[in-house]
Order: sequence, then C-alpha cells, then structure tokens
Amino acid sequence: MKFPFPIRRRRQRRAHTPLILQQEETECGAVSLGIVLAFFGRWVPMEELREACAVNRDGCDARDIARAARRYGLEPQGWRREPEQFRDMEMPLIVFWEFNHFFVLEGLRGDSYLVNDPANGHSVIDGDEFDDGFTGVVLSFKRGPAFQTGGSPPGVMRRLWPWLRDVKGPLAFALCCGLLLSLPVLALPLFLSVFVDYVLSGSEPSWAAAIFTGLVVSGALVYLLTWLRQRCLRLLAVRLSVEQADSFVRRLFRLQMGFFTQRFSGDLANRVQLIDDIAVVATMQFVGVIIELIASAIFLAAMFLYDPLLASVVAALGLTSAVIMRSITQSRVGENRRLQREQGKLQGISMYGLSSIETIQSVAGERDFFAHWAGYQARELLARQRFAEFGHIIASMPGMFLVFSNAAVLGIGGWRVMEGQLTLGMMMGFYVLAANFLLPIGRLVQFADLFQILEANLQRLEDVLDAPEDPYFQERLDQSAHRNG
Repeated sequence: MKFPFPIRRRRQRRAHTPLILQQEETECGAVSLGIVLAFFGRWVPMEELREACAVNRDGCDARDIARAARRYGLEPQGWRREPEQFRDMEMPLIVFWEFNHFFVLEGLRGDSYLVNDPANGHSVIDGDEFDDGFTGVVLSFKRGPAFQTGGSPPGVMRRLWPWLRDVKGPLAFALCCGLLLSLPVLALPLFLSVFVDYVLSGSEPSWAAAIFTGLVVSGALVYLLTWLRQRCLRLLAVRLSVEQADSFVRRLFRLQMGFFTQRFSGDLANRVQLIDDIAVVATMQFVGVIIELIASAIFLAAMFLYDPLLASVVAALGLTSAVIMRSITQSRVGENRRLQREQGKLQGISMYGLSSIETIQSVAGERDFFAHWAGYQARELLARQRFAEFGHIIASMPGMFLVFSNAAVLGIGGWRVMEGQLTLGMMMGFYVLAANFLLPIGRLVQFADLFQILEANLQRLEDVLDAPEDPYFQERLDQSAHRNG
C-alpha cells in the first residue's frame, strides 16, 4: 500500500498526558480535548468543556471537538490516516475508535499503542486490536498564537480537601494513634533481642519475667490503639457520608434544567450511592495507608540503626516488589479493559439472540447462532481467565518477597553474626522489623487501583457540585438578603 508521503521509521516520543476520566458515555470527546489542553498547559473545567463541545445525550463529533479546540487557541487538524503513519505525527492525538468513542493516543511502543482512554485511563493496546477498532479518523493539535496556559490540575488531595477540612481533629487523633502504635511494635524486636542475647544465653535469666510483662503490655497497647484508630475512622466515615450526601442532594435540586438534559437520571441517582464508597475509602483505607507508610518509614530507620548493610538489602527488596507489582497491576488494567469489551460483545449477541429467537427458529438457524454465540463465550471466558491469572500473581507477590526478605535476613544476617557485627538477638529483632516494614508496601500497591477509582468517583461528584446553580435560587437569595437588610 502506497502512502501520500514517505514513512520514516523513527523512535516515537511519548506524550505523557494527565488522567481525566469521563462521567458519562457521551463525554469522551470533551474529556479527550480536556486531556490534550491539559497536556499543553491549559486546565479547563469539564462543565465548560462540555458546553464548548456541545455535548448532548448523543455525544459530540470531531467537528465539535475541533471547533472547541480553536476556541481555546489550539490549531486542530483532521486527518485520514493508517496506524503505520502515526510514527511521523506529533503526539498527542485524538483518535476516533469503533465509530462511537474518542480517546487520546500518547505514542507507540513497538507494535503497541499507548493510549489515555477517558473511560478506562492509561492502557496499552496491541496492534491487532488497534487495527480492528481504529476508524481512520484522527485529530492532531498544535499551539496557536492565541493559546494561553492557565488553570490548575485537580488532583485527588484538592478534591478530598472539602471532605476533610472540617474533621481535622478526628484525623489528627487517628494519626496519633497510628504513630503511637509503632512504639509497642518497635518494642517487640527489642524484647526479642534482649531475650535471646541475655536470657537464653544464661547471663541474665532473671530478666525473663520483666520481658514477658513488657510483651503483654505491648500486646495490650497494640490492641487498644488499633481499636481506637479503627473506631475513630469508622465513625468519621459515617459522619462524612451523612454530611456530604446532604450537601450533594441539596446542590442537585438547585441546578439548571440544562444540566439534566445532558445526563441520565439513573446515573445521577447512582452518584449519591458513591458517597458512601468515597467516605470509606478516604478514611478507612486512604488515611490508613498513610499511617502505615509513616510507620514503615519508622521501621526502616530502626533497621538502619541495627545494621545499614542489611537494611539496604531489605529496602531494595521492598522497592523492587513495589515496582514489579505496579507493573503487573498496570497490565491487569489492560486485561480488565479487554474483559469488559468481550463481556459487552457476549451480552450484545445474547440479547440479539433472545430478541430474534422467532426469526432464528423460522429459518432453522439455531445451530449456526449457537456456534456464533459459543465463539463469543469462549473469548469472554479466555479474557476472564487471563484477568484472574494477573490477580493471582499480584496476590502472591507480597508473600514471595517476604520469603526473599526472610532469606536475605537469615543469610546475610547469619554472616554478619559470624563476623561479630551483629548478635544473634539483634538478627532476630531485625527479622521482625523487616516483616513489619514490607507489610504495608503490598497494600500500598493494591491501593493504587482504589486510588484511581477514588479519583474517578470524586470527579463524578464534582460534575454536580461545580455545575452552575439555577439563577432562580440566586434571585431568591438576593431578595431575602435585601428584605433582611
């Protein structure tokens, strides 16, 4: 196949674009434009972009996106291209996908395509899948003379701040409980070291009762502080859920009618239910992970006091496990996307068969339809199995690296004991510290998936909270203030 211009094989520079997720299925074009604008340095609220792209319940087309891009000072250009020609185009691009979706193409890596999908986030699409879904329509962009940077990136912390700014006291209490919890945990390896070096060796057998008492007190403190922290966070989650639900519903009833014509009522009702999930994740898990990370840093500092060499090895293992688990998690996102697509196809062919059952029977097409349906069902089952395999790998990673850490501590620690750099009790205490250090790392990587879901849910609520209020309510408020004045 000949192309209108020569194809040069060169290294494709990736355009790293920010993650912005769509709230409605029809918003993919507006969100894709928002991602491109943010890449160039212009952050625009989604409500404004939705109006600029003339989004309705049928979505928008490439002309609407190009028109809105010119409004913000970009110079868009529409192209008919083959995937092979992307290597000579400047990223990012907005790609029209399967005749019903837009997403941002960030670059190419070998035969794979790096995309930022408003529906699923960052993912990698292989060449065959991209060829099947690409429609040939693509939009490129460059800065125009009227383009101006501005706005600020939203960020999860900025979105969470309105939720947490009035509950600083309970948060501080939970944080203090979490930090105090690290003290009795630190006491356990200390007691173990003293017990092995002095009691078991026979030099100070009378210390056994004091060590046993200290262990009992430490265990009681761990239970008490853990109970106080979890109870505080649980009550805080209930409080946030009630307060934010009340504020959300009040705001929803004060919006203009145009807001509801662009969205489905069922989706708006579902967003109220998201408040409970956000409150639980923001308190029980988000704050909990922060506390555990601070405690993990304290344990790492204590390990360096025991032995810097051994602590460096354990820290390297922890970092390696986090990087590998994060990489596998990102691959699992792509498999989840593939699973959702195959499930959608299977559901579609199943609904078609049920709705057309009389027609199929009238032409004796049951066997052919079943063979067709079985093919979709087999692909869905294969995608589900691959997705489950990644889940099993991720679940086994923390335990595997904990075993590696134990082996490193016993092997290198035993060598250090024979050299006289450590005592046997110090090595056993270090063994306990290493386990407590690695434990939060696995939970941190697993929370990364919840973090993306948390950000998406907060965006869905902000879509309502940032929408302009009906002028009628503002007029009523002004009249009331005038009468009271």
